[in-house]
Amino acid sequence: MELPVNITVVAVAGFGLLALYHFIIYPVFLSTLAQIPNAHPTTAFSSLWILWKKYKQEDWVAVHQAFMKHGDVVRVGPNDIMINCMKDGVLTVYNAGFDKPNFYSALENYGHCMVSMLHSTPHSIRKRMVSHFYSKSYLLNSPILASITSTILHTRLLPYLKERADSSASFDLGEITSAAAIDLNTSYSFGLASATNYMQDSTAAQNYISLYRTRVLWRENMFWKMELPGLTSFLQSLGLPFPSPTYSTAHRKLEDLTLSFCDRASTIYTSLPSPKPSSDPHDTTPAAPLSHISDFPTIYAQLRSSLEAHALEHSEKPNADTIRKQTASELFDVLIAGFDTSTLILKHLVWHLSRHPTLESRLVAELRSLDPPLRISSDAPFPSAKALDALPFLDAAIHETLRLHPPAPGFLPRVVPAGGARIGGFADVPAGTRVSAQAHSLHRNEEVWGADVEEFRPERWMEGGKEGDMERLRWFWAFGSGGRMCVGRGFAVFQIKYLVAAMYTNFRVRMVDEGAVPDYTGGVLRVRVEGVE
Repeated sequence: MELPVNITVVAVAGFGLLALYHFIIYPVFLSTLAQIPNAHPTTAFSSLWILWKKYKQEDWVAVHQAFMKHGDVVRVGPNDIMINCMKDGVLTVYNAGFDKPNFYSALENYGHCMVSMLHSTPHSIRKRMVSHFYSKSYLLNSPILASITSTILHTRLLPYLKERADSSASFDLGEITSAAAIDLNTSYSFGLASATNYMQDSTAAQNYISLYRTRVLWRENMFWKMELPGLTSFLQSLGLPFPSPTYSTAHRKLEDLTLSFCDRASTIYTSLPSPKPSSDPHDTTPAAPLSHISDFPTIYAQLRSSLEAHALEHSEKPNADTIRKQTASELFDVLIAGFDTSTLILKHLVWHLSRHPTLESRLVAELRSLDPPLRISSDAPFPSAKALDALPFLDAAIHETLRLHPPAPGFLPRVVPAGGARIGGFADVPAGTRVSAQAHSLHRNEEVWGADVEEFRPERWMEGGKEGDMERLRWFWAFGSGGRMCVGRGFAVFQIKYLVAAMYTNFRVRMVDEGAVPDYTGGVLRVRVEGVE
């Protein structure tokens, strides 16, 4: 009778030894990743430390401290490393096009969009469809975008600010810049007539922003979907409402809103004899039949026509519903990423300028030196995008804000491909290893940015001549790098420059609570504006 017991004991002991080898001995002593310094004593055999830091949204600070202590490559999990170098680092991982992990699947809308595509090839095909129309050269020379921007600033934002200045009423800077950014973004995507007017409809604006904030709540929703997708799917398969359906409901409502924008733009698109936008930004022929060229849905038209052409190239009859959802998926992502980035940067820039009145005065003087400046009156000439873009201190102030407060300060993971790779001087990093850089640390390299990396000093962007510019831009990672670099980065900077110019040319901006500090959670930052001559 003792034999079965002995077999059971042996089996349990065998499984125990196997588990010991798999979870402790191999990752700690035998894996090629064992040569990489651990960010925490437990990270060689457990991901709990970094998961806890991510849950608390302290990961980028904790990892940066590990870089300062251990060097430019650290291990944050048994199969997870972080890098803070260019050679064998960012240039290898991002510029060479390592694929994405399932982390990004949580960002799907209706299906895959560029951000959620894990493999480089389909992403490249989709990105080429729209990248030219988000390029700096196109944006700075587009009469359609100039007309949209002038209309929104002169009929919405500037009258709002003047009214607040006349009444001395304070307002939430984040709410009003979000509304303006959404209006600009949807107008360029869908055309002014098909876009939002959140600047003049605060109820609709608050509803959209509330849905967005609910969807991206980190601890309650996105952390679980992005970092623990297997556990999340398992709990859902058991019928457990986890995460709460509240978050998926908010996402669906945002999807429905985006589809409604697309459907309105579709009415204009199908009414035009030749709706595909010209690759020449000066050519407004496709918009000529419209009463106002600003109603032309530039990005929608380009994306839809490209998706239809792509289907035909592959001998497929374009499926109207598929094209509709593919178009909406990309524009959904551009919209939510665009307005949140602009709001974050504007809040931090205003905060920094309030703490540095000399820098604020320098920016105001430069903006008013524009010929013509961006004045309140719609009868006044509108400054060209080229002239505004050429202002050196404005450009420096925005880039310095992006350096200190990048839209995504932490992990942007990739997966080491088959055959392994050399990462940060460490050879034979195995295939399947998750590797990531983070803007928070790349933007704090003292050899590139100077010893005062924590200081807001826009002048650093104007030092060192052409060579200094090239080095700074190589390490500037607010929008990522390589083929997966944010496609809308040029548009984000474009609209931020015009919003800053509209505010600081015509008003003095004052913080209501000098002790308030903006953050990444969308908190309130109240300001007052005072009109100036």
